[in-house]
Amino acid sequence: MLSHFHKLNTQLKSVSTYPNVTDQHTRFSSRGWTSVKVWTLWQAWADETFLSPSERRALDDIEQFDEWEEFALFASHYCVVHARAGGNAVAVPVPSVPSATKVPAQQAALQFDECPGVRGQRRFAAAMRLSEDGAQQSVLNVLGLGTKSRLQSCDVFSSDTSESEESLTFREGGPTTRMCHSLTELGSCGALLAGGRGSPSSPLKDCWLYDQSLKAWKQTHALPIPLYRHSVTALGESGLALLVGGRGEAEAFDGCLLFHPEAGWVNCEIQGDKPAAVYGAVLSCRSGNAASLFNGIYAGGLEDGLISDQILSWEADVSDIQV
Repeated sequence: MLSHFHKLNTQLKSVSTYPNVTDQHTRFSSRGWTSVKVWTLWQAWADETFLSPSERRALDDIEQFDEWEEFALFASHYCVVHARAGGNAVAVPVPSVPSATKVPAQQAALQFDECPGVRGQRRFAAAMRLSEDGAQQSVLNVLGLGTKSRLQSCDVFSSDTSESEESLTFREGGPTTRMCHSLTELGSCGALLAGGRGSPSSPLKDCWLYDQSLKAWKQTHALPIPLYRHSVTALGESGLALLVGGRGEAEAFDGCLLFHPEAGWVNCEIQGDKPAAVYGAVLSCRSGNAASLFNGIYAGGLEDGLISDQILSWEADVSDIQV
């Protein structure tokens, strides 16, 4: 952000003196302003002082929006200050600064090394591993958004530095360009690519299976509705996959679907209260058996243009589904 303003020769000269929200609060309260409130633009977006939930939702009627990561990042660079002095001004405490997380006495070691070869300049792609005889050989990062446009290719990364990494273009008949899709390994059934989108108003419903032995895609059962930013996880070694949430043509999907290689997508009956309808959430299967019962975690996502604090455990009974 600062380099942008320097390039325009319009430097923000107060940033070094007041670099964060707390400093901006002190800037005014120390000079006699009795009531001082400070929001980042991202906080203002979530505060009903500025926008109600219905007003945030109504913006999609004008033009659907999906660049939430960029919006949150850029909006966090700016702030809104409201200060008053005299009259009936009420003192507002200085915004609290999150305390540093205490590091436990024992911790795991994690090391990152730069991967040689291709740079992998794509966003909102989906990754999967390629294996041979059960041993991981390389990782594919499939489709997504490049530096200028959506890509119909994938990057190949290998842990063996003696092998060259490369970018592969899909053969004719494979999935078209897209982003915000899902890619889920289903063992011998292949890797399931589901949905995705072109523009935010153009979600997709087609699905594909990648055959690792043939290194080729074949189209499979389509989703019952177009979806992107949905969450999918494989159910153990069963060959089944669970899908929850996602964004459709007009709103978030509030249901759950089960993928069966032969039967296609089966609607799941949700017992009890439904989770909030979100998209871009994390869905994982933490345990289960190949026969019938699986459980896991469903967390986060976006709801009405805000980050959801929803964290749920789930359990799925697929005893009536035969692979």
